[in-house]
Amino acid sequence: MENRPDWLTNMKLRLSWGKNGNERIDAFKYTANVDTGNNYVFGGGSGQTIVMGSKPSGTPNADLKWEESEQYDAGLDFGFFNNSLTFTIDYFVKKTNGMLKEMPVPSYLGESKPMGNVGDMKNSGVEMDLGYKFRKGDWNFRFNGNISYLKNKLVNLGNETGYHSSTTCTCWTK
Repeated sequence: MENRPDWLTNMKLRLSWGKNGNERIDAFKYTANVDTGNNYVFGGGSGQTIVMGSKPSGTPNADLKWEESEQYDAGLDFGFFNNSLTFTIDYFVKKTNGMLKEMPVPSYLGESKPMGNVGDMKNSGVEMDLGYKFRKGDWNFRFNGNISYLKNKLVNLGNETGYHSSTTCTCWTK
């Protein structure tokens, strides 16, 4: 920035990408363990006997996997007048695939509901920050303000057999 104007102190472009997973799945939800202590009565009349029993600990989902999020961000940073005045703007997109959710199943199954990867979400938005700093004697002052816009869209909530319909939520934050 050798040929820059004197009032422009700093200008920076930032780009980022990332992918991560959410493993907040209880242990062994992909399989059915066996619970003991589910005793039952066997026989009739005076010949009844209590027999030790066992049952599956829950409803398994062999297709269960981590929820995955992929994120992109592009930002610009500006500094003016020896960085006394700063401005930052960011645009971001986050796509979440295979959201973890308890799946609705008929209550006659009699067990806990299985976890499933049944949804996709897209979050996008813009964030802006404006700052001003100055010195007055022995005192340093800094004022900052920010504003952001966030859009959340539930792209899909279900699977090929369908669980729920999709909806959109647009939210403002300041």
